[in-house]
Amino acid sequence: MSDGIKRPLRDVARELQHKLAFYTVALAFSVLALSVETVKFTMVTWFGRALGAVEVLAWASLLLSGLAGLSWLSWAHRHFHALADIEEQVPRDGSTEMIARKKASRYQRSHVALLQLGIVLAVISRAIGAVHSAATSF
Repeated sequence: MSDGIKRPLRDVARELQHKLAFYTVALAFSVLALSVETVKFTMVTWFGRALGAVEVLAWASLLLSGLAGLSWLSWAHRHFHALADIEEQVPRDGSTEMIARKKASRYQRSHVALLQLGIVLAVISRAIGAVHSAATSF
């Protein structure tokens, strides 16, 4: 494959990665807003308090995910500039490139992990609460 074909594919891959990053950050804040807006706490029993605690943990996880995603976006441009310099063989300080890569990667991994954890906790809290209220209504 010639270099003329490789370069546009890399550009497309980077563009898709940028779109995915923006999507996941927006998803974290959207799910957080929806979860906060639709919560109904029942602190009467220990079970209701436990579900409330799980819900608050989901909120914290989603908030931290969104903030980590925003931090990752702020570091992503450095990461992609470092990759572009490597591809073009522009001499740069190697330690700066490695620090930028590691930091961007750490923020990205924590953002995705916290997003997944927050969604799972919110779903568990809502599902168990719905099952419990349905079971006690009979």
